[in-house]
Amino acid sequence: MRAVVWTGERDFEIQDVPTPALGEGQVLVEVRAAAICNTDFHYADFQSRPPIIPGHEVAGVIVDKTPEVQGLSVGDRVALDPVQRCGKCYPCSR
Repeated sequence: MRAVVWTGERDFEIQDVPTPALGEGQVLVEVRAAAICNTDFHYADFQSRPPIIPGHEVAGVIVDKTPEVQGLSVGDRVALDPVQRCGKCYPCSR
């Protein structure tokens, strides 16, 4: 798949990246629209290390899902809110 990748400072590139494997309870979304906002230009300020695929304002279509996912189907149009946290997984619990 293709993605905009932050490569350092204020540099971004379009790169071919591997399609992520789905974990339990996950869906794969084909991004149809995304925005890069001012926050995405501050990765270096947050001591982040490249490469990072930016963007937290995303809409697209579900192209794959694991069996545990209920209430969503392949082909559904979705808007993502990655700021929502489950509170259970390792990143959310930190």
